[in-house]
Amino acid sequence: ALFHTPLRELNLSYNFLGTEGVTVISGALPFQTSLETLILSGNEMGVAGVKALSIGLRTVTMLGTLNLSNNSITSDGLEALCSAWKVGQRLSKLVLSKNELTWASKAHQGHDYKGIKRFCVQLRSGRASFLTCLDMRDSGMDVEANRMLTGALCTHNKLTSLNGINPPRANKLKWDIPHPVEHGELLFMVQCFSNMPAPTAQAVMLGWNLYNSMDLSHCGLLRFPEEILQIQTLEDVDLSHNPFSILPHEPLCATTTLTSLLLMGCSNLCFPPQAVCQRGGQVTML
Repeated sequence: ALFHTPLRELNLSYNFLGTEGVTVISGALPFQTSLETLILSGNEMGVAGVKALSIGLRTVTMLGTLNLSNNSITSDGLEALCSAWKVGQRLSKLVLSKNELTWASKAHQGHDYKGIKRFCVQLRSGRASFLTCLDMRDSGMDVEANRMLTGALCTHNKLTSLNGINPPRANKLKWDIPHPVEHGELLFMVQCFSNMPAPTAQAVMLGWNLYNSMDLSHCGLLRFPEEILQIQTLEDVDLSHNPFSILPHEPLCATTTLTSLLLMGCSNLCFPPQAVCQRGGQVTML
C-alpha cells in the first residue's frame, strides 16, 4: 500500500520497525510525493536506520512535519539526516527529542559534535528557511552543544516553538515553559518579543522579571543579539569569546539597567565604541 496509495500523513510510531523496517519505508517515500507528515517515533532505527531513511527523505519535497523522537539517533545519524535537507524542502516542524544527538556510535564512546555542527550549518543556510518548530528535548545536548545551537538560532530567528517552549499570545500572556531554559532557549524567548505586536510584547515584558543576568559566552554569535536589550531587568551580560564584530552602541546606551557587559576574547572587536565606555556602566574587554 505504501508504494501505491498516495498519503498526506503517515504515523507508524512505536512499531519497533528497526533498521530493516525503516529501510522499507524509505524505499516507499519516492512514491509519496504528497506526503506532508511523517511520524516514526520509537522505532529503534538507530544510525543505520536514519541513514537509510535519509535517502528516501531527499525525494519528499512537500514534507512539513518529521518526528523521529526516541530512536537512538546519535551524532552520525543527525549528520546523515542533515545531508537529506535540501534547499526548497518545506520542513517546518522537526522533532528529535529523546535521542543521543551528541554521542558517538557504540564503536567510539564519548561525545561527538559533528552532527550538531552540521545541523547548525543547516539552520544558518537556506535549507532551513521554513523551519518554525524544533524539539530537541532530552537528546543529549550538553553545554557545548547548546552553545552551538544558540549561535545558530541567533541567525535563524524564525522559530515559533523550541523544545516545547511556546510564546505568549494576546489572550494568554504567560510563557509555556516545561523545564529550566538553556542558552538557546533563552535567546529564542527574547527573539519572540521582537516578532510580537507591540502591545502584546509590552504586556508580556511587564511580567517577565525572571532574568537580571545572561551568559551567552562561547556561543559562536556572528552578531550582537540586540533582542536581549529588551529585557528591562537585565543588569549583567556576558558575551565573551564570540566572533561578532559590531556593537550596537546606540541601543546599548539607551538601556537604563545594564551595568556590566563582558566582551572578553571577542577578537573581531577592535574596541567598544566610545559612547559605550562613557555610559557609566562596567564595560570589560580583554
